[in-house]
Amino acid sequence: MARVELTGPSVSSSTISLNSTNKLEKMAFSFAA
Repeated sequence: MARVELTGPSVSSSTISLNSTNKLEKMAFSFAA
């Protein structure tokens, strides 16, 4: 999951469609931390 979180922001920036996923990634990142 950590890898997905790190790549999440980059992919999100390129694809706004993943905006919803970005929120989940942020939550996952905070939870992982």
